[in-house]
Parts: sequence; C-alpha cells; structure tokens
Amino acid sequence: MVAAVVAAVVGGLVIASASSSTVVVCSAKGSGALRYSKSGECKPNEARLELNEDGKAGATGATGTYPSSMEIKDITSTHTLVASDQGKILVSRSGTVVTVPANATVAFGVGARIDFGVVSSFLYLDPASGVTLNAGTSRVELDSGTFQIATLVKIATNEWVLLKTVDEN
Repeated sequence: MVAAVVAAVVGGLVIASASSSTVVVCSAKGSGALRYSKSGECKPNEARLELNEDGKAGATGATGTYPSSMEIKDITSTHTLVASDQGKILVSRSGTVVTVPANATVAFGVGARIDFGVVSSFLYLDPASGVTLNAGTSRVELDSGTFQIATLVKIATNEWVLLKTVDEN
C-alpha cells in the first residue's frame, strides 16, 4: 500500500512516500537534484518522473509449441518417415538408414520437426527423388559413435535441413 522512493543526490537525500498510485519526482535539469512533487507538477526547469506508473502493454508474443515431453519411437535398420513421426524422437540402437519421402508421398507441413537419437552405430538420411537435404540431394550421415543427436526440419515443400551435433574429429 505504501510505496517509498529513495534517491541519493549530491548534498542530500530525498524520501517520498505515497499510496499505491503514482508518485511524481522532479529532477532539476542543471544539477540533477530530486524532489517529491505532492501536486504531481514539476517546474519548467525540471524533468518529470512518474514512479509506480503502469506502462503501455507490449505486443503479445508467439505461443510456443515445443512439447514438455516427446514420444520415443525405436526405428530398425531401415525406416521411411511417416506422418506420425512428426514431433517424436526416433531412436536408432543399431545402424539405421532413414528415407525422407517426397512431399507427394508424405505431405509434412513446412516447419515439421523430427528428432533423432543414435544410441550406437550410425544413422543415414537418404532423400527420396526430388527431396533436398541440407542443400544436397544425396545421403546425409550422422557421425558414427554413441549418443549422437539431430533434428530434421522441413523448410520448403521438398527441402529439409538437418541440425546435428558437432563432429568430434
């Protein structure tokens, strides 16, 4: 209920108290000396500062869609992506070749995301005819080794980008 304002200035201290409404403090333009204005008015040679003032509300940001948990799906030695793979973590426990189908076969929306985890061995992503992965039309591979991660994101009708862990070589 009671707000207090304390401001240190050269040669003095200003203390102001008020209820939950705004408090007006005036600052002398030349010296910077502060004073509490009970009337809410400042002199022509003073700058006005309102404390406890409600500011203009900012724009509402986009709402997030990243889930707090994701379904895990084990994949075998060969796997062609299907619509239900979107939003999941596909886990390869022994070398896997994943085919990324053309939009005409499986129409993932732009922005679709599929995560991959490689527990051991390797994971290859093979684009179907007409599909581009990372600005190329040939196989993309995750490094051999354990515990590799990657995210595949669709950025255009038949174009995907693979975000993966940094090579350890």
